[in-house]
Amino acid sequence: IAFGVALFLGATELGEPLELGGQILRDSTRTMSASGNIVIVAKDDRSAKQLGALPWPRRYDAALIDKLREMGAKTIAMDDGFTSMTNQTDDAALAGAFDRFGGKVWLNTIIERDGVTDKLFPDVQAPLFRTRTQQAHLMYWYNLFGQIRYLPESIKIRDVSSRSLAEILADKGLISGYDTHDFEMRPRINDISNFFSTGELRPDFAIDFRTIPTISAIDIIKGNVDRSAIAGKIIMIGKTDETFATTTAIPWYGRVPVVY
Repeated sequence: IAFGVALFLGATELGEPLELGGQILRDSTRTMSASGNIVIVAKDDRSAKQLGALPWPRRYDAALIDKLREMGAKTIAMDDGFTSMTNQTDDAALAGAFDRFGGKVWLNTIIERDGVTDKLFPDVQAPLFRTRTQQAHLMYWYNLFGQIRYLPESIKIRDVSSRSLAEILADKGLISGYDTHDFEMRPRINDISNFFSTGELRPDFAIDFRTIPTISAIDIIKGNVDRSAIAGKIIMIGKTDETFATTTAIPWYGRVPVVY
């Protein structure tokens, strides 16, 4: 009987409130600050007011990457996929910025669903950008309360394999010989945000997201930031503006941009 009840609770996620309550209690007893090794460069509302609504012309992304390179950034990760072309001038500017950084930029591999066949497929970067960058995925699983519960170590769709961008940010993917486990992504209930994995990463919500160093993209572009804030850091360029930012729930803070 106990085994049957456990299977039922696991399959229906009815035990999620208890799990979440336990997590809140555990995390509240060990709250900690972020290391500061990862810096978020935010495409925020203030930047959008000065440069225009997102998505920006790619010359702005190129300028942002060049500025970060000049300031000594170690690695740049972006929550953009750049899967299509826009115009020749802007696309060439972005490709040039990728070249100047020498392959140290990671882009998001997007997973889409075919509206006719209902099958998943990778919507990868346009060839001009894919050959100049490295790729990682931003897939994650939400629980019933809109909170990110885990991220797969890697995904594999139609022979395209990508490690988690979270792993890259944690510097794990930059270590020679670090092993990850590919798995076939299997959707359930026709929702690509739900999947099973043999290897997963779980966010540590005891880390106060407010302590992650965050700099407005417009301040980087305009040169209003001291070099010491960027030099040697891993940079995550992500959306935090109210219109375009995807959000997740952290019970004791409310909804926050997924980039955190």
